[in-house]
Amino acid sequence: MKKFFSFLLLCIILVLGGCHKDKQFVITFETYSDYVIEEIILEKGDEFNLPPDPTRPGYDFLGWYYDENYTDPFDPYKEINGDIILYAKWNPHTYLINFNTHGGSEIESQRVLRDDFVEKPADPTKGDLIFAGWYLEAGLITRYDFNEPVTRPLTLHAKWDVPLLELEEYEAYYIVTSPGEDASKSFTISYHIKNNKSSVELSLASDENYENKKVVQPETYGFEALEESLEVPFERRNVCKVRLNDLKPNTKYKYRINQGNGTYTDDYYFTTSGGDDTTSFIFMTDVHFYDGYDGAEISDEVIKAGLQIQPNLDFIFTTGDMVDTGGNSIDWDKMLTKTTSFKNLPYLGLPGNHELYEIGKGINQVFRAYFPFPENGYREYRGVSYYFVHNDTLFISLDTNSSYDVGGQVAWLEEVLKNNQS
Repeated sequence: MKKFFSFLLLCIILVLGGCHKDKQFVITFETYSDYVIEEIILEKGDEFNLPPDPTRPGYDFLGWYYDENYTDPFDPYKEINGDIILYAKWNPHTYLINFNTHGGSEIESQRVLRDDFVEKPADPTKGDLIFAGWYLEAGLITRYDFNEPVTRPLTLHAKWDVPLLELEEYEAYYIVTSPGEDASKSFTISYHIKNNKSSVELSLASDENYENKKVVQPETYGFEALEESLEVPFERRNVCKVRLNDLKPNTKYKYRINQGNGTYTDDYYFTTSGGDDTTSFIFMTDVHFYDGYDGAEISDEVIKAGLQIQPNLDFIFTTGDMVDTGGNSIDWDKMLTKTTSFKNLPYLGLPGNHELYEIGKGINQVFRAYFPFPENGYREYRGVSYYFVHNDTLFISLDTNSSYDVGGQVAWLEEVLKNNQS
């Protein structure tokens, strides 16, 4: 009798246990996004309430469905008799994609669904300029990848390369020398010319006839600025930059430019840092070279007077407004032709508000075309904001006049300070 009772009790437990299991249903949610909804377990007869609507960047939530093809919408009054999977239906946002050709042939805008792709248009044209791709910023830093899904509205900017000049004109001009990031071993030379045959001959200052010279080929690109916003446009020329690395610390060098036909410029001089912990420089500001006024050339006399007081000056540093109107090419010409001290002293500086006058969006390209400052700044600010180390002193140049991404530049500054504490 006892065995029969035990067997009967076991059967009842198994039956009841099986019945209890059959009364539990699992509701699973497929959101197709990073938004996670935990599964819900219901007892038969329990009331089922949907969780809060999920979210997904760039999409509107349209509701839950019983099937992946969205043919059977969820019915809150329908009895649940088993496990189910509910599928979220989404409607993607539509984004407008604009193409700014900056004076080139017009490209029609596109409307693209979220996570779809921009259709690459036919290349625009702009006179004899060479189309060099689409970029995310007007500063032409990040090339756009047409294989990337769209997640926001975009304005893509056309980059144009200026063809190199191959003229039979052999004169290098606007010659400037600047320290690199580490002034003990790197310097950069820049100059303009209208042929593509020039080179730089570098040697120690003591090598009178350049018998031990090193010939360095420049990085060369075409440059012109003809926008209507400019007061006096910048005619086409080749910009040459020669980056000198692995120099010896505390060493005086000289160089000259072979102008492409065997003729040479005058000698230019610079000295690498590393002799001691002293840095001497001339600080100038608001000189205002401009068309119609020659008084600013007195700045060159000030530099020469400074050299008489301190013959071992390391460089010249200016903090803006060296020219009166940045969009007037004649102002730049006066600054660079009348400052003869550039032959004997490296130059560094940063733009002021006057360098922005009548320049439109071209300040960075104009400034970088004239000066070989270190290219270690933040994104659009490279060559305008920068830093360099001379002996044990860290110099930081910040462009506080331009309006683009000031927050990014501040973050860059914090990183530079963090990495240069010794």
